Amino acid sequence: MVRLRSLLVLVACAVSAPAARAAEITRLAASPDRPDLFDVDLQVRYEHLEKKARITRDQSGPGGGVVEASALSFDEVSSRIVPRVALGLAGRIELHAEIPYVLSDEPAWSPKLDPGFTSNLPAGFPSSAQVFHDNQWGDLVAGAAVTLMSERADDTHPTWVAGLDVTAPTARRYDPATGLGSSKDRPVAVGERIWGWDAWTAISKQTGPVDPYLKAHVLIPSLSGQTFSNCERYPCPAAGGPQPPKMMGLTAGAELVPYEDRREGQRVSVDLRLGGDWHTSGRWYNEISDLAGRLLETGEYLTLTGQAGLNLRASDYVEVRGSVSYSVDTSHALSDASWDPGTASGAGYGGRFHVDDSHVLAFTATALVSF
Repeated sequence: MVRLRSLLVLVACAVSAPAARAAEITRLAASPDRPDLFDVDLQVRYEHLEKKARITRDQSGPGGGVVEASALSFDEVSSRIVPRVALGLAGRIELHAEIPYVLSDEPAWSPKLDPGFTSNLPAGFPSSAQVFHDNQWGDLVAGAAVTLMSERADDTHPTWVAGLDVTAPTARRYDPATGLGSSKDRPVAVGERIWGWDAWTAISKQTGPVDPYLKAHVLIPSLSGQTFSNCERYPCPAAGGPQPPKMMGLTAGAELVPYEDRREGQRVSVDLRLGGDWHTSGRWYNEISDLAGRLLETGEYLTLTGQAGLNLRASDYVEVRGSVSYSVDTSHALSDASWDPGTASGAGYGGRFHVDDSHVLAFTATALVSF
């Protein structure tokens, strides 16, 4: 009889156990299964990025044709801390905001030549340089998100969320003509002084120990009254005004859940994902804008990213996350054929710059407290 009662208790607990947690990519501060009017998430994220690329330039090849010969090596190391606060309202809506503090962002250039070629950089164009963007606040990002469906409220449904994040031009504006005069003691600004409108949606559904998900987004930039323009330094319209690129992307992945205690809110998951972001062409900051002192015609390209992460949730209130990602950019132009960095008139030489072998290694660590 005692064994029967124990069995019935276990069955009752299993039936009444909370539904599965959504994947982190679809998690909001608000949760439809809780009656709380307000929920708060406080988060601190550390990001470290290392980027390397090869910069080439058109020149005459051995047979007389035009080839892309190596001209420069590009290296960038950056670190930042991003505090974030999210407020959940009535179990469905989340309002959130974050602002990065840039600890360091230091792009550097050095000469790189292919065998049999000599340097073909324009007159006055530096072959070795470093720029310092250190110890300052970046742009504020604020937004809202809503839970359209929740598997925690009804485990026959997936979790489906959608949101809009707005980047406000709060950071000091960066003039690319000032970068080469920077130093550790005199860093230059990081702000692009544009608005960014990032609309996104994500969906996930846990099946046993696997929680697959999909996320799509579109980022539309718009100019502010303080966006940098080449026309401030060079004759217009030949120099051209700012044209920031648009971006759209898709991410697919899955969380593998080797351990989960739904009643206690505990969960261990391994997050594996692949993603791609398409960047349209534009006249904007790129890998040689600091050297040229202006916004440059940048070709369209695709960024492909693979990421692996580990999420450790001790309860409904405390979580830590860590991830490592590797990204590559497809080859694309960094300037058009009519721009001459050695003059202010835009006289042409036909030697377009390109970027190739561009890859980024990034590490992220996050601590989250919910109440």
